Amino acid sequence: RWETDAERRDIEKTKWSIHEEVEKTEEKIKTIELKYQEVLREEEKFRAEKDEIFRKRQEKELTREKSLLKNEIFQLIDEKKIIENKENELLAKKNRIETELKELLKEEQITEEVIRDIEKREKEISDPKEQRKIEKDRWKIEDDRKTLEEKRWELEQEKKDLSAGLKKIEEEYQEISEKETPLRERLKEINRLLKISH
Repeated sequence: RWETDAERRDIEKTKWSIHEEVEKTEEKIKTIELKYQEVLREEEKFRAEKDEIFRKRQEKELTREKSLLKNEIFQLIDEKKIIENKENELLAKKNRIETELKELLKEEQITEEVIRDIEKREKEISDPKEQRKIEKDRWKIEDDRKTLEEKRWELEQEKKDLSAGLKKIEEEYQEISEKETPLRERLKEINRLLKISH
């Protein structure tokens, strides 16, 4: 029995030793798990800090881009105003020329009527002196008609040039508007993104 008791004691000592090892191992596992949880919390904290840094950087870049876009849009608006002023000037000139052309056409019609009257009188008069006087009058009126026609051609050319200039200005205006549209769209997008980030 003593031997059995001794063996039993040895087995129990071994068992206690193993239990101590298991307890130490479990303590180590708990310590490791605590450290692991701490590492996870640190990692989450770093991830949040990284995300915040990225968000702030992105916000800064978007704010900078927004400022540049606004400047570009203001420049385009200024260009459009300059073009509108040019267009108004050209339209005013064109209207003035059209008014002058109407007046010239009236004058030409009157001149044509006067020439027809003179030619009619020419046929009716047989006195050479009187005929010479009427012919000289006709020459003067024909010279006037020539001057009126030259002036009309000049005004018509000017009107044609103004129309071409107006067309070119409209194309420039359209081109600027086409540049402005995507800039305004991007500005809206930036404003939306900045609202989300706040």
